[in-house]
Amino acid sequence: MPKKLESFAFASGSNASYNWKQLLDGSIWELKQGEDFNCKITTFATLARKQASIAGVSLRTSTNKPANTFTLQAVPKDGSKPARTKAAAAAPATKDSSPSQAEAKAPTEKQPVPKRVSRSKVAK
Repeated sequence: MPKKLESFAFASGSNASYNWKQLLDGSIWELKQGEDFNCKITTFATLARKQASIAGVSLRTSTNKPANTFTLQAVPKDGSKPARTKAAAAAPATKDSSPSQAEAKAPTEKQPVPKRVSRSKVAK
C-alpha cells in the first residue's frame, strides 16, 4: 500500500541544472556524462532536443558512447548555417565567400529515390 505524505522537499527539476540559454547559443558544446550531466546520454539527448524545440531552434548532435560524450549545436530553424568557429562567426562576409551568380543558379542533380519494400515481401 502506498504511503501518503503530508509534504516532501522535491529536488529542483532536471532542467534547472543546465544553462540552456548558453548551451543553445549556436556554439558547439561537448558535454561529458558524469561531469556535465548525470543521466543516460540518450536521456540527455532527448532533453536537449525538447529544450531546443522550446527555444525555436533545431539541434545538430553527435553521441560518442565509448567516450561518454554528447556534442550539440543549436541551428536556426530558418535554414541558415551557424558559424562553426568563433573566428568564422566574427569574420564579416566577403564578396569571395558568397557564391557567384552562376553557382547560385546551377541546377542541382536529382538522386533517384530508392523503392520501399514491404516487410511482407522480404524473404525470411
